[in-house]
Amino acid sequence: MDDPFVYLPALILAIPLLAFAALLFFGKQLDAIADKFAIAAMGLSFVLSVSLFARVAPLGPALQAHPIVH
Repeated sequence: MDDPFVYLPALILAIPLLAFAALLFFGKQLDAIADKFAIAAMGLSFVLSVSLFARVAPLGPALQAHPIVH
């Protein structure tokens, strides 16, 4: 699996979860930047989601003909 886009769905899910865990455990220490940290995690997850969509969207007709879909 040399294609880095294979790992993007897991990374898209993991980034906000890791940010949540970091804020849960280190929220008091990150008080000054906690909001920026959470917004940055969500923004990065959004950018990765858009890049994955841009990569997969042109494959729409080919994916619809896949035997699992029918």
